[in-house]
Amino acid sequence: MQDKKEKEQTGLLNIPVIANGTGYAVKGTPYFSSTYGLKGTIQVKAEELPEYTGTQSKAIEAFLQDFFEKYTTAKKEDMAYMMKVPETVQGFFSFAKINNLTLYQGKDGVIAKGIAVFEEKETKIPTDESFTINLQKKGGQYFVSDFKHE
Repeated sequence: MQDKKEKEQTGLLNIPVIANGTGYAVKGTPYFSSTYGLKGTIQVKAEELPEYTGTQSKAIEAFLQDFFEKYTTAKKEDMAYMMKVPETVQGFFSFAKINNLTLYQGKDGVIAKGIAVFEEKETKIPTDESFTINLQKKGGQYFVSDFKHE
């Protein structure tokens, strides 16, 4: 019997794309390469949002856990009761956990920022996705009014 050894590697996934002024398309086969010093800087405006101080933090966390579970298992049309603009990754990933969750008080509700950890269904390779979700209460339930992948 062979012992399994886990090894972590970091690399770049290169996806060749072309643009025609109205959209983008993949023009070649994606490939991996070793990491190198990427050049360029991106300035991101820091949002000055007040942290959420309400009493519903646990309920919001529970909703987000349920939301991401359904995001990976439900059909797009079934997500309409949870999201203004329904979307899903059904069949591709399974949901693992949420890391670095921070809640902020927004103008129209609560803003949740964090990292959703998914696993590819076949290989179990984890993938992290940073997100910002605007939540509103509708009929006593939380509802995703805006979902940004970052």
